[in-house]
Amino acid sequence: MLDSIAAQKAARSVRFYDVFGIPLVVLVGVPGFLPGVDQEHGGAIRYGAQLLYAYCDVTEPRGQVVLRKAYGGAFTVLGSNSVGADLSLACPTNEIAVMGAEAVTNVIFRSEIASSGDPELTRKRTISEYRDQLKQSLLRGGMGQVDEVIDPAVTHTAAIEPLRGAAREVPGATQPQTREPPVADTVRITKREPTPQELAALIAVLARLTAGTRSAPGRKRPAA
Repeated sequence: MLDSIAAQKAARSVRFYDVFGIPLVVLVGVPGFLPGVDQEHGGAIRYGAQLLYAYCDVTEPRGQVVLRKAYGGAFTVLGSNSVGADLSLACPTNEIAVMGAEAVTNVIFRSEIASSGDPELTRKRTISEYRDQLKQSLLRGGMGQVDEVIDPAVTHTAAIEPLRGAAREVPGATQPQTREPPVADTVRITKREPTPQELAALIAVLARLTAGTRSAPGRKRPAA
């Protein structure tokens, strides 16, 4: 799973490699972004956007190899064709989809499963059929998500050789990009209970503001 901390570290790594002129080859095996309220408060969306921005801002050649699961937005932000990868490959074991077969079955085929004589058996059969259908599509090229499905034995050659000597043409760019990401790394959101000292300070500030409002000249209390 890709969480907020992992996305932040990955974005920093991508920018670091690009500044020093190091081409990137990303090995993808991710079932999605880690869900949960804690992740939302921890900045999952913000750091995911930073990772996406970092890949879009790369000036060095970069490629992607999908090994297994590649679900949802996590697949997109990890240097996919959608954000301008120079090369996107996949092994025959890849699973490029919006979500897993179990989740898709529970959502799309819920009524069919519930109305069947044996819901559990129908669910298993539907999951198997969906996986087979998805696998056949992915073996034909991942529905346009990848350039080629390769033999895992030649991964090194297939992923590295096309990037040797390649150069990305970025209009107006004469050196690796060093622009700041859309949101600074130092901004963090934490959720916690205030301390007694913080509560006391807040009450004191509110009391002063209230007293100042009451004693302000020329102000009249509104009629009841």
